[in-house]
Amino acid sequence: MNFCFRLVCLFITLLMATHALSQDLSGWSDKTVCRQLLNNPDNTDYVQEADSRSLACGSSTQSSNEIVDLKKANGGSKVPSSNVKASNAKYKKILSGKSKNYNKEFCVYEDKWPLTKIENLLNQKKYGLEIIEAGALGLDNIVENLIPNLDMYVTEFISNPTENNAREVKEIYNLLFSKKAYSKLKTNTFTNALPLKDFLITAMYAYKALDNNGFFNASERKSFLNEIQKRFDIIKLATKWGFTMQQCRVGQDIFGCQNHTMAQQLIRTLYGAIFDSPDDYAMGEKMYKFAIDDLKPDGALWREAARGRWSWNYYSHTLGLLISMGEIYKHNGEDLYSYKSNINGLTIHDAVAFLLSAIQDNEKMWKYAKQLIGVDGRRDHTDYKSLEYLNRLITDTEKSGAKNWFYIYRTNFPDHKNTKLAETLIPTFRQQLQHSDHIGILAQCIYVDEKAIKVVKDEYKGNLETKANQTKDFYLVDGSMLLKSFDADIKIYENRFKLMHQSEDEIQFGGDLSYKTKDNSFFEYADLMFEKEFGEITEIKLSWIVEGSNEQPFSSFSKAFEIANGQCGAFSDMASDSLVIIIKTQSVDQIDRYNCQQKQFKAHLSPAEFDKFRDLIESSVKLMKNIPLVNEFVQNL
Repeated sequence: MNFCFRLVCLFITLLMATHALSQDLSGWSDKTVCRQLLNNPDNTDYVQEADSRSLACGSSTQSSNEIVDLKKANGGSKVPSSNVKASNAKYKKILSGKSKNYNKEFCVYEDKWPLTKIENLLNQKKYGLEIIEAGALGLDNIVENLIPNLDMYVTEFISNPTENNAREVKEIYNLLFSKKAYSKLKTNTFTNALPLKDFLITAMYAYKALDNNGFFNASERKSFLNEIQKRFDIIKLATKWGFTMQQCRVGQDIFGCQNHTMAQQLIRTLYGAIFDSPDDYAMGEKMYKFAIDDLKPDGALWREAARGRWSWNYYSHTLGLLISMGEIYKHNGEDLYSYKSNINGLTIHDAVAFLLSAIQDNEKMWKYAKQLIGVDGRRDHTDYKSLEYLNRLITDTEKSGAKNWFYIYRTNFPDHKNTKLAETLIPTFRQQLQHSDHIGILAQCIYVDEKAIKVVKDEYKGNLETKANQTKDFYLVDGSMLLKSFDADIKIYENRFKLMHQSEDEIQFGGDLSYKTKDNSFFEYADLMFEKEFGEITEIKLSWIVEGSNEQPFSSFSKAFEIANGQCGAFSDMASDSLVIIIKTQSVDQIDRYNCQQKQFKAHLSPAEFDKFRDLIESSVKLMKNIPLVNEFVQNL
């Protein structure tokens, strides 16, 4: 009887406990929910309740005259802001100071937005920069390009900490803080947190550079720290297990510990250095060593290599995050770069070596990329062999920031075999770097190498000028080759162009076109492709169907077209049956292919046919500019 009574009591107790765990929190105040959540970030009831109320715990609910010291990953005690010392002597370094080799050409960003433009942007309600999420960046390129512009301002100040540069940085951040920019999340997810993480990383570099160079008074320092703290409190909730690395297990759960987790640990490392929080600072070492322990035997960062056509992009980004953490520790006398895993015997150099090996033999990356992890629904997501993102590494372009990591690596290891090989595979100092690839600073400026610049500039200048002189068709402007607009009078008779595709990266038009020049008439199906990087058009190609065409003069080009493709190679990003005319490019390789094809057409067409071929090329720019639909979608052609 007593035994049965005890069982009943136990059952009732369990029911009461279950009720308590799933209690109704609707009667709690926002402040109470946030307090409980900050102290218990792993409690799903508190997370769901805060999310349902769209609370940004740690910001609006936090007193503005307090700074939370999150020395413990799961919560922490509040420290009055008066405890923030004016001196940074006890805090760790995150920067090495002003570069000894300051180079104005690579460190003054003439194209960065003026303060007035940023102010106008923030005053337009449609952008909603207070609550921002990665998925909402499709509004237009203005929102997407705000943080790269902040990177430019901060990097320019770090490299040249003048009073004027300091004033500009302070004015911009005071404006952003007053508008509560990047201060909330719509949902607590990795993806939606990406813009906020980018903003926070750059803001912490800005704070440290301003403070190191004596450009803060006590009130300014306190205010800036409060703004960092508010956003840090939000980041730790998006997503909670990423913040604590709870799901990081070597060789397991590909999304349990990938680049988003690493970005959070870079934030914690920066935060720990600035706020003197040892537990946060220690996460940089923990993350770095885990990533090395997690390498495959061939050295691959396998979690990033498995991302389809985007693998090259994710891989470079992740190297940047790891090397950024390594740099912070280096500035404080701790050598993470020498860490050799006891699990696989590998180091950071093996991760770099894998990428370089894959550049030489793409199959090594494709072995992982074909898994197509996390890319469902993206444009052409099954095309894991696409060279689109690889070309951001191996061509002259610097718009994407894919090479940012290498500028840091080559400075630290100038004599390493990886650096020697990479210098033959990854072009550097060809153009000004204008995107940090989400690590907050533009390393090309801060880690500038004058000797390398001279060698590259002499080689590059001669190379591009040679290409321009060889063709006589192009002129060189700001690192791009542009097809000349010849004195060609044209008249369009039929225009069936339609918008075929539009995305962040490209715009494509297609349809039948009929037009007449002074001497020739042209009619056939054409494609016009614009490729973009961060809002700037980097490639323009016009193509006409040749193979199988029944229209003159295109049908007469068919034999020469086949020979030209066989001898020179085809343009892999355009239809294989079409003659490609380059209107704009930043690729020397494409100009080489163009020159080669020109020679083949001249050799295998009759003089009259070649004149028509040249007329087609020389009228291309005028044709493009006279198509109304193109002008509607692409401004300032």
